[in-house]
This record gives sequence, C-alpha cells and structure tokens, in this order.
Amino acid sequence: MANHFRFGNNIIIRQRSNHHPFNLSLVMSKIFSGSDTSWFICYMASATTVGVLLPLLTVVLAPTDVADAAISPLLVLWTQLTCETATMLNPYVHRFIAFLVPLGFFVYRESLLVDWFSTSLASYESASASDTSSQWYTFGLILSSVNLIFWTANLFVFTLLRWAPELLADDKCESPEIEWKMMVPHQVKPNGLKKKSSSVGGDEQGKNTVPAKAA
Repeated sequence: MANHFRFGNNIIIRQRSNHHPFNLSLVMSKIFSGSDTSWFICYMASATTVGVLLPLLTVVLAPTDVADAAISPLLVLWTQLTCETATMLNPYVHRFIAFLVPLGFFVYRESLLVDWFSTSLASYESASASDTSSQWYTFGLILSSVNLIFWTANLFVFTLLRWAPELLADDKCESPEIEWKMMVPHQVKPNGLKKKSSSVGGDEQGKNTVPAKAA
C-alpha cells in the first residue's frame, strides 16, 4: 500500500533515461556499493555460517532443549531472506520500502536472540549441575552468544551507519512529490501546476496588453 500510494511503485527511478548517471539498471544492480569487496564477501559468508548453517545443524542434531531454542531465530531469518529476495531487486519496490524489510526483521529478532541466549545459558547450567554431557549445551551457548553479538553489531553498525545512508541517498531513493488530503497521499502530476500558473500569467498579460493597443 505505502509503496503504491506514497512512492508510486518506484516510478521516479523507473522513468529515468538510460543516460541518467543513476538509471534504473545501475540502482538495481547492487544493494550495496561494496558488495564485490573481499571484506563484504567474508562478512556475508560469516552471516550465512553463523545465522543459517550452524543453527540448522543444531536443530537437526542437538538435544531437544538445545535445538528448540534455536528454531525461532532461524525461522525468522529464513522468512527475512525470502522477503528480501522479493523486494530488494524488484524495480517496482521503492528503496525506502525495501530497506524497511531487513530493518524490521533485524529489530524483531533482537528479542529472539536474547531469549535464545538466556535459554542456552539456563540449559548449560542445568546440564553442568546434573553431570550431563555438556558438549551440545556448550556449543548452543557459544552459538547463541555469537549470534547475539554478530546481529546486534549488524543492526546498529552496518545497517544503520553504513548501509542506510547509501541506500537511502537521493540518487537511489528519490520519491515523487505528493500532497496530503487528510491521511491519504496524492501524487502531484509533473508540470501540472506549472501549466496552470503559466496560463493564468498569459491571461493577465493579455488583459494588460489589450488596453495598451486600444490607447
């Protein structure tokens, strides 16, 4: 709804000519300018390993109480990846709307990561007190700690300080002019007001010139 009524399905970017320095193909080609750099590739590989592969391994192989704690963060991350795939490289989705998808999921997952860590810590302490084999409990505690630190830093450092200013810059995030009527946005048609004002000016000029000729 917001993408359609407020941002016109990214119409400003889509209407740019191929000669524009930030045309549609260039804006949509990369979601981050440094996506080809070695540090970002390592960063994404770490995110995949820590956030997807190791939690998936835990869910499949670990004891029930260790595995259950990892299910919710993993499920939410999979949902986030699915939604990002549908929006990030879609030319009809405005950059601001596309950015809200990962941002919303990152914020929502923070509480799940804290719960995962708290549950893993309690399970580890319980296993240690009962002389139960604590290898998986130790692994679950370490994995939950790493995920909490990694995704918190990802939210407050990379997403908000590094990625957001670039993704939401005017050259990639330009939006149509609108006027609000009550709580509903209405797009202002380009040149619509200009044509009206020029016609009024022309009428006034004509009125001023006619008496001059008569005189």
